[in-house]
Amino acid sequence: MQAISFWQESSVRKVFDAVALRQETRLTYLHEERDYRVDVSTPHITSFDFKNFFKLQTTLLGLHQIENASLALAAVEALANRDLFLLDELKVRAALRDCCFIGRLDRRVVSEKTLLIDCAHNPQKMKSLLDTLAQWYPNKRFHFLVAFKKGKDFRQMLKLIVSLADRIAVTSFSGQQDSVHRSEPAKSIIETLEKQGFK
Repeated sequence: MQAISFWQESSVRKVFDAVALRQETRLTYLHEERDYRVDVSTPHITSFDFKNFFKLQTTLLGLHQIENASLALAAVEALANRDLFLLDELKVRAALRDCCFIGRLDRRVVSEKTLLIDCAHNPQKMKSLLDTLAQWYPNKRFHFLVAFKKGKDFRQMLKLIVSLADRIAVTSFSGQQDSVHRSEPAKSIIETLEKQGFK
């Protein structure tokens, strides 16, 4: 078996390495600059290099999507090597150009206002989102509308959000798709923000 990850901090790598060893899985880490490189990341375009494929463009926005696309390409490359097929560059370019993930740095313009919709659901993904916002819009603060699925580490995510927030509006949700989904109560989120000194 084989697993692929982008380079992680030391504590995470120790866990990944231990699991790979226990599962008798070959673990490969992708390194920025060696395996992939950011070409352009703006609110309108994402372009990157992956090994010998240069200036790949995707409709997926954000620095983290370059990592995600690189992981997908590395997985297909591993399959191509194992199963002896060629990785067709034209098909790779078309797939990246045409893919779409609704709710992942999903940019919409409504009444001449730009909305960025993202379903970051853990501190690592939230940090990726906020890093992208800071890179796109240096020295800007944002209005956030937030809700968190029950059981998620919303306190840590709020600490991250506060660093770029001008205002934070809190809401809640409930719904059913495969199973029942409920959000943390808005009151708990507001109390956490107050404890963190955000008003």
